[in-house]
Amino acid sequence: MKKNILYSLLLAILLITGCKNEDEVDSATGRYEAWIAQCKTTLVGSQTGWRFDYDTPTGKKTTFLLNFYENNWVKIIDMNNSDVQDSCMYSFNRAQGPILVLCSTGGTPISDLAAYKSGNTGDRGDIEFIILDIKPDTILLKGRKNQDLRTFTEIIVGERHRINFTREMDVDLRYGRNFFHILRYNGNVADIALGEDKESIDLTLSEGNTVNSKITYTETGFNLNTPLNFAGEMITNFVWNVSTKGFLANGLIKLESTNIPQYSVGETAGEVIGNCYDIDVYSLSVENWIWAVERAFPNLKRHEIYLDTKVLIETRTVKVEKADTILISSSEQEFDAYISNSYIFKEPKATAENWNNFRGSQIETLRSDRMRMTASMREGNEVSALNVNASVRNINGSFYHTSGHTIVMRNNRIYLVSSADSKNWIALKKRDGIAKQIIVHIVP
Repeated sequence: MKKNILYSLLLAILLITGCKNEDEVDSATGRYEAWIAQCKTTLVGSQTGWRFDYDTPTGKKTTFLLNFYENNWVKIIDMNNSDVQDSCMYSFNRAQGPILVLCSTGGTPISDLAAYKSGNTGDRGDIEFIILDIKPDTILLKGRKNQDLRTFTEIIVGERHRINFTREMDVDLRYGRNFFHILRYNGNVADIALGEDKESIDLTLSEGNTVNSKITYTETGFNLNTPLNFAGEMITNFVWNVSTKGFLANGLIKLESTNIPQYSVGETAGEVIGNCYDIDVYSLSVENWIWAVERAFPNLKRHEIYLDTKVLIETRTVKVEKADTILISSSEQEFDAYISNSYIFKEPKATAENWNNFRGSQIETLRSDRMRMTASMREGNEVSALNVNASVRNINGSFYHTSGHTIVMRNNRIYLVSSADSKNWIALKKRDGIAKQIIVHIVP
C-alpha cells in the first residue's frame, strides 16, 4: 500500500514537472514570437527606411539604406555605389533565438560581404543578427558570427544626401576621397570644405576670405541656411545629380575634387617645421602600402616623419663578456636632421633601439601652406631592400612627389596631403623632446 502511494506521488511530481517545462518552452516560444513580430512591425512600419553601418573583419565598410516590406523582401541601397539598388529576402530564425537573417542567398552587397571563400579568404561579415533591443527609431543587433554590435537607425529626411556629402567631404571617414574640393564659375574658383562642426560648409572666395553657412539636408540635397555669394551667383542649395553622382550648387555649379587648394589654408608650413612626428593615421591608399611594408619587413618597429629637426646622437662603445655588456665610453652630439621619412627597425643584436643613420635634404617651402620633402630613409642594412619594395616605391612615388605637400591643421590634427594626389595623406602626432639615436660600437 505504501509503495503504491509513493509511486502515485512520484508520478504526480513528474507530471507536474513535465507540465512546468512545457509551459516554460511555450512561454519562451511566445516571447520569441512576440519579439520577432515587434521587430518586423517596426522595420516594415518605417516610411523612410533604415540606415545600417556595416563592416567586416577584413576592414571593408559601407553604409546600407534598407527598406523592409511585409512580404519579406528588403530593398538595399549600397552607399558605396549609391545609385545601384538591389533587393533580397529577409527572414527570422526562430529555432535558435530571435535572429534576423538578411540576404541568405548570394549575389547581393550584404551576402557578398559575408562570403567565405577558399583558403578561409573573403570578407567574412555577418548575415545573421541577434535582436537585442527594439525602439521606434533604433534596433540594436549583434552579429551571430562575429559577435559585434550593429544598429539599424531610422532614416531621417535627407539622410541619404548627408551620407553622400560627408562621405565625399569628411576625410576622417577615410572613404578614399580627395582631401580638397573647389567650385568653378565664370572663370572664378573657390575652395569649399566641410566645416569643423560637420554641419556647415566653409567657402573660401579669396586669400584669407572664408565664409561659413550651416546646412540643412533635404530630399534633393541640402540647403544653405545663409546664402553665399560666389562670382555673382547667390548659392542657396546643392542638389544631387544622379547621372554624375555628385552635387551641383543651385543645380548649376559642379562640386569638384582637386589636389591643391586654390588659396592657402594658413601659415601652416612654418608651424610644423622643426619637429619630429609619429604617424597617427593614414588615408586608405597610404595605409594599404604601409601594411604591405610591415608584412614584408616583420622587424619594422615604427614609422617617423622628421621635418628639419635636430637629432641627438649618442655613441656608445661597449664590450661583451659572456652574457654581460660592459659600457666603456659614451658621447653625445646634436645635429640637424633634414630627413623627412624614416623607417625604424628593431635592432637585430638587441644592443640598441635602432641602428640606421640619418640622411636627407632640407625641406623646401613652396607657399605658406605647402612644402616639398624628400622621400629619403635612414641608412642601414634594410635600405637596399626597402628601395626595391613595391609598396615603398608607391609611397615614395605618389606621396613624396616633386609637387610637394599641403599642410592642413584641422580638428587638432596635422595633415600632410600629397599635392600629386590628395587622396594620399597622413595625420601626424607631435613627439615631445628631441629625437635620439643610439649607435653602439662593440669592441673585442
